[in-house]
Amino acid sequence: MKTTMHSLTEKSVLLSVLLLFLALPCLSQNILTSNLIWETDQVTDLQNQITTAYKAKFKTSASRSVEWIQRKDQMNTRYEITATEGSWNDISKPGSITYLLSRNDKVVKMTIEKNATGTFITLAFSVQGEFTSQQKFHVQSVQPEN
Repeated sequence: MKTTMHSLTEKSVLLSVLLLFLALPCLSQNILTSNLIWETDQVTDLQNQITTAYKAKFKTSASRSVEWIQRKDQMNTRYEITATEGSWNDISKPGSITYLLSRNDKVVKMTIEKNATGTFITLAFSVQGEFTSQQKFHVQSVQPEN
């Protein structure tokens, strides 16, 4: 009976390790190839440094588009990604990426970054060719889009 029990334990450990390796790709999302939903809980106006509670979602669709969802899913704004600066192969680790977004001849620079203090999305709105108005969103969660 000891041999059978020992054999079952080894099989259980082997199966657990195998399942862990199969799950790892799900945990390490590459922002350039994944469709992700970034949920925010606050925003800071970087001109006056005022932070307020703010629930919104940003859906990044690989390197194609970004959808900004506000007001409890009642207001959606879709931007096309026209340029990308950098790459970020694993959003579970520190890193950043910057997108240049376009909608109705308006240009927005969007930087998504993760550092020791958290995950943030910064939007810089172009006014007469200069990125002046900036908002920084605190990301409370990131999930793959189903």
